[in-house]
Amino acid sequence: MNRPADIGGDTATRQTQTLSAVVEEEEYAVTPTPTGGFPEIHHARPESLTEELAQRRVNDLWKQEQGRVALIHVVNVGYPSPSQKAALTVEITGLIRAQTGETNFVVIAPEPEWVEPPARRGTPRTWAALGLDVTSVANLVEKRILSSDWVSIIVYERKLVIPRYLFTLTGFTNNYDDNISAAVQETFASDPVLTSIIELTSEHPGLTDLAPDEAAALILSTLTVRIDKLNNGNLHAAVFCDSPTTSSSRWLEWRRNLMTLPFESQYNPTATARPLELCGCCHSADHVTHMCRLPSTPGWRAPQPETRMFGRPRQQAQTTAPMYGMGVGASQRGRGRGGMMSRGGRNYGQGRAPMYPGPPGSYLG
Repeated sequence: MNRPADIGGDTATRQTQTLSAVVEEEEYAVTPTPTGGFPEIHHARPESLTEELAQRRVNDLWKQEQGRVALIHVVNVGYPSPSQKAALTVEITGLIRAQTGETNFVVIAPEPEWVEPPARRGTPRTWAALGLDVTSVANLVEKRILSSDWVSIIVYERKLVIPRYLFTLTGFTNNYDDNISAAVQETFASDPVLTSIIELTSEHPGLTDLAPDEAAALILSTLTVRIDKLNNGNLHAAVFCDSPTTSSSRWLEWRRNLMTLPFESQYNPTATARPLELCGCCHSADHVTHMCRLPSTPGWRAPQPETRMFGRPRQQAQTTAPMYGMGVGASQRGRGRGGMMSRGGRNYGQGRAPMYPGPPGSYLG
């Protein structure tokens, strides 16, 4: 965007900076937070925010002053191509500047671990903003989702947390008499799940003052099931529960075991857990892309997920050509700048070894 020339000394410079800030804030206007807030994003793993990032990059992020690092996911975009990284860096920087008024910070694109070709590199999707004021980071995290015409982002603090989301069950054909939730409750309250919860809670530092059955009952009281009806009529049951352990590795093992179990009910075929899959829009693990609720938010500015674009096209001065030609839709009929979803397609990240880069206790919510 063209800026006024800085002429006329300090007064003109200050006026120019003020005008630029106002123009930038208007240019990056964002969707207002809806009543009740934006939908919650549920990560698939404790390390989802650092998954497949180069270990050097992760170490650098954790060396930064606490509260001055913002971790970012871009709506509709997984691992960006080299040309997308340049354009997205400009747009994310502009959006953060407009929201915070800060100028002395840096936006860093996702970087996978280096491997010698032809070995396949990872496909990380987490960006980082470093050097922001603590208050600015706190405000961005509180707003959480910023949707502008040019780019939409989801902002997180530098913290890894064991998710409440466990898995999604499929195979149900009806929910007569709330039998889906009953099937989940009965499975968790029986062996082998109940025994595993008792074993894990016995080592939970926050539950040591409770008897084993009391600790297990407390965990089971947090078990919830959300039932979604897909466009084709199929029923999905997303299962959520507080973790019975503070160990990320033990939680991952517990979740893996749960996903192998049958969930039986009186009125339905036996249900099983579907492979983990991230939403191509918000990167949440608890729903498929076409069920994402973000695009239905009043005033939502990002392109629809199926377009795989991260924003509207910018036009260069005195030309109708897009400023950036990058991927799907970028150079074809001027539709916009593309943002391809994570390479590898469905079942993102399946089968890869988990990474635990944070300091001890960094997974605690």
